[in-house]
Amino acid sequence: RAGAHAGFTAFLPLSVGLVPWALVMGMAMTSTGFSPLQAMGMNVIVFAGTAQLGTLPLIAAEAPLWLIVVTALALNLRFVIFSAAIAPGFRGVPAHERWLAGHLLTDGVFATCLDKMLSVDDPRWRLGYYLAPAVWSWVLWQAFTLIGIFAAGIVPKSWSLEFMATIALLVLLVPMARVRPM
Repeated sequence: RAGAHAGFTAFLPLSVGLVPWALVMGMAMTSTGFSPLQAMGMNVIVFAGTAQLGTLPLIAAEAPLWLIVVTALALNLRFVIFSAAIAPGFRGVPAHERWLAGHLLTDGVFATCLDKMLSVDDPRWRLGYYLAPAVWSWVLWQAFTLIGIFAAGIVPKSWSLEFMATIALLVLLVPMARVRPM
């Protein structure tokens, strides 16, 4: 519990950024033609906003499945690096809990949890520190994507919100471009 409280408290300020991103994803999936059930199904299975955003135009264009999958994998390659970096923090944690943790990994959770995950000895504390923000992130993402799905029906079609997905992706990419390796 102490680890979960510390992790949640550390992540809470960052979690505010998930709200508009999830709303945009919900609206983007709906504007692409997904039913609410399809959109939420994709949202639960593909818990990666960038992959969702990057594959939506391909899905809308009825691109081949292999291209959609390869695109999603390429967009999520950063999680291989994140996983390798944070893996030592899961030493002593059972495999089924590590698998759950892997599905819940996000950029913000990684950034928040990495240092503590590698510096604290108690595996239960580390797991709580990671899972509290990761589960909170998942719940926020699901809830606000669902709100975005239904808000898309309220927002006038003349607003043409399809560009919002592109803008959201640019918002992610521009800060990365400031770092020389990127």
